[in-house]
Amino acid sequence: MIFTDGSDIPNKGKGEEAVIEKDNIILSKHLPISAKASNFETELVGIILAIEAARRAIAKERIKGQKTNRIYIFSDNQGELMKSKHPRKPSTAQNLYLEIYHNINSLKKIAPVQLWWCPGHIGITGNELEDEEAKDAARETNNNQITEEEIQHTKQFRSKLKSLKQTKAMH
Repeated sequence: MIFTDGSDIPNKGKGEEAVIEKDNIILSKHLPISAKASNFETELVGIILAIEAARRAIAKERIKGQKTNRIYIFSDNQGELMKSKHPRKPSTAQNLYLEIYHNINSLKKIAPVQLWWCPGHIGITGNELEDEEAKDAARETNNNQITEEEIQHTKQFRSKLKSLKQTKAMH
């Protein structure tokens, strides 16, 4: 079972979390993201993080010669789960929905995967733990923000690369 969540702490930051509960062992991974991300984007990145955690857990089980029977990913954001299962209509953060959709389908080739909604803040151990961890990740956001300078540098690099490709195509 993997629980995931996104968190937004006003004037502090945003972060997401994935918590794996297996054999009474809890493994946690959190990632702070830019304060410019929306609340629902933090939830989506949390789901992506959960898929990555599932993939790694499966790899570890295979190394031990074990088989993964089924993967359950739980989120307390029902709307984002529904959109992730069927990302047909273009929307904000469509790239994240499509990444989830394709990663889930890829993971299903290895083991059965199901996305489930679980109500938040009602005492479900995994959900409560991931909520706290997501808040911790949000507090760390400043360490992982992309600056305007980095964005400009990336744009300049892409422009130079495009120019170089055009020059090579002409010769």
